[in-house]
Amino acid sequence: MKKIAKRVGVYVLAGMMMTGAIAPLSVHASARVPKITIQKKETKKDFYDVLMTAYEPSEVTSYIKTHIAKASQTEIDEYMRGLFSFCDDIREVDFTELKSVSKYLPKDVRAALPLLIKEHKQPSIQDGVSKISLGELLSRSLSYENYLKKYKSGTGAKAIKNLYEETLAFAITGGYHKEMGLPNVYMNDAGTKVDGRARDIYEEFATKHAKTKTGKILVKYEKVLDKSNGKITKSVENFYNNIYNLMK
Repeated sequence: MKKIAKRVGVYVLAGMMMTGAIAPLSVHASARVPKITIQKKETKKDFYDVLMTAYEPSEVTSYIKTHIAKASQTEIDEYMRGLFSFCDDIREVDFTELKSVSKYLPKDVRAALPLLIKEHKQPSIQDGVSKISLGELLSRSLSYENYLKKYKSGTGAKAIKNLYEETLAFAITGGYHKEMGLPNVYMNDAGTKVDGRARDIYEEFATKHAKTKTGKILVKYEKVLDKSNGKITKSVENFYNNIYNLMK
């Protein structure tokens, strides 16, 4: 079982209130001892309670799938905020479970479903390591960028923005971290410079998508690499350290 870090804030619903109805007293004819019978009224499990007690995101998606058709818009918004904040890594959530009720989802979340499902089934980054090719990393980065152009706000937007930043940052830096001793995985076999094949992919992608933010960042990166002859110099390290500012 995956270790889930739950982050539930003040946005969730109020705690579940259990109510009981006391049945009339019944007196035994011989002993005349009062007998009290308490009957508990069954109530729908509260979404707040689900968030607080669930160990797996599937428990949350299952609740949403069951109740969303009869939920108010306010409740649906609470469902989405709770779901998207349940895991530190949104990739742990299998959004396939919500496809059958997608018509009830907020528009931005509905549009994000294909992207989120793909990331769950085949993560682009896992434990700080890329699980897909460089070309696919860039393609996913562009799909996230295109999504954010249409949906700048909403519950799904924050999650997609995080995926965009993480995916493009790795595609460019190759996971490089000098202090931690992590190399750029896109270096050549000798480990002396960024591999020529990787640079060809950067150039081809940047040319094809020149008007996009992703393409423009790659053009800037190529210029820095040209000056350093592909070596990881101080200028390249500064570019890496500034990569998240470039993606804003």
